Amino acid sequence: MKRYDAAVRLSGKTHHEVAKAGLSAAEITILRTLHGDDAVVRIRERTNDKSPHGEERAKLHQRYGLALSRLNPPTSMNVLFGPEHVKLPIGLSDAPEPAEDEADEVAA
Repeated sequence: MKRYDAAVRLSGKTHHEVAKAGLSAAEITILRTLHGDDAVVRIRERTNDKSPHGEERAKLHQRYGLALSRLNPPTSMNVLFGPEHVKLPIGLSDAPEPAEDEADEVAA
């Protein structure tokens, strides 16, 4: 799967940016779900790796599962990406689409 570097605007606030490295497309989707469609900015494609989807899903569930369940309405990894036997998106073009007014830069 492809990996990306990006800045995450916590709760979408421009003065609360955190640099994140090595994000998967699934993690970017989760961060957009938690912080807003326009919260992940300056996305730069990095490297590809051969991370097993099951391991990536488990890592993301461990890291973000509780936060996703506390959303209103609550959501989960299964709601975002399907049941566990379904592979995660490999790149951003495979990820669920953000809102139409998305203005992030995505490296091709």
